Amino acid sequence: FSKNMAEAVGIGNGSDGHIQEDVDLQLKDFSVEAIVEKLDELKKMFENDICSPLLEKAKQVVKESEEFEREKAQHRDNTATMEDIVQLDIGGKFCDIKRKHLCRIPDSRLAKIFNGDFKIQKAEKTQRTFLDRDYTHWHIIQAYLEEKEYKSLLPTDPLDIKRLAHECEYYQLVKLKEEVEAQKDAGKKK
Repeated sequence: FSKNMAEAVGIGNGSDGHIQEDVDLQLKDFSVEAIVEKLDELKKMFENDICSPLLEKAKQVVKESEEFEREKAQHRDNTATMEDIVQLDIGGKFCDIKRKHLCRIPDSRLAKIFNGDFKIQKAEKTQRTFLDRDYTHWHIIQAYLEEKEYKSLLPTDPLDIKRLAHECEYYQLVKLKEEVEAQKDAGKKK
């Protein structure tokens, strides 16, 4: 290790002739063995302080996910098909509709209820699935779900528009709600 090199890295004072001794003393900590030892120490700290807790948390999440899927499978209606006729009781009025129509909008509340992931309890008396909702505008929602002509059925009365928009919001039928609310603006233009 030369004097110039030692001065370049800031080792030794360069004036008293003891540069080599200073270099040897200070470089002890920079030996390959010392560096490898320090890296091993850092690796162990990293594994113990960061990796191990993350690995344990990941195992816990996987276990909880597997438990959830097992529990979900127990509640699944394995007999449900998309061609089934679902018998509904909406606010005391009866309606029959195919499951595939109820599930046509995947993000809707109706799809989440009727997609077969869960067994649906039917009312003892009627053997129908009861939805505690207003039936007044259901025919519009049903026509929309069945991809039939529904636009001519949209209300123009502000109160009916508000009520239908509320039902669309409940059922999470976003696009239909937007169309219904557009009726407010259409009524104002007339």
